[in-house]
Amino acid sequence: MRMQWTLIAALVFALLITLFALANMDPVPVQYWFGQSADFPLILVILISALLGGLSIGSIGMVRQYRLQRQLRRLERQLAEQHGSDADGLQDLHASESEETLRSDPESEVNEPVDEHSQPSPIPPSEQKL
Repeated sequence: MRMQWTLIAALVFALLITLFALANMDPVPVQYWFGQSADFPLILVILISALLGGLSIGSIGMVRQYRLQRQLRRLERQLAEQHGSDADGLQDLHASESEETLRSDPESEVNEPVDEHSQPSPIPPSEQKL
């Protein structure tokens, strides 16, 4: 859902930039290095500037995401080494922690082992009388 709102906000922002650019179509001089200049429509200057800004922000975000993923993998390896197992052992660790939580939770309805041959009760546990 958050991604949808981000996309909608980006589209609204792009629409506002486009409307602003269409209202400013006069040619403007753009100065390059070494004293060179050229006249371009203001719409092109605005849209290209917005595009370059978006690309730079996007590339910064991608670099940050890459670093965070690399850090996550490194920390998972360290955790696996501390527990004396590989990355699959982390799943076993999470599963055993979940089982311990279920066993120690007094409000949990799953306190006893399930018999493979037992039939489920047609009455929900909350309505059964003790």
